[in-house]
Amino acid sequence: VLHHSDADAFALLRITLDRSAHLTVTPHHLLLRADASRSLIDAAAVKPGDWLLVAADDRQRPAAPRRVLAVEQLSGPVRAPLTLNDRIVVDSVV
Repeated sequence: VLHHSDADAFALLRITLDRSAHLTVTPHHLLLRADASRSLIDAAAVKPGDWLLVAADDRQRPAAPRRVLAVEQLSGPVRAPLTLNDRIVVDSVV
């Protein structure tokens, strides 16, 4: 883990997606758009109606697009994990 803090409160966003999926991230967390560009976007720029690439529940099928339904501002603790391949799936979102 690169960074971990349960004591401090940081600005967070809770992004609600279709099919009951959600993601809680910092505003600067990069997410993958599920459009023709497949570009990265700061979580702070995500708005309802956008599409994000989401991992399949069983992780055996390819990631699929999910529509953003809502974005809420929260605060709470954060963790920044390190991975060996720079890939991470958080709350099923790539």
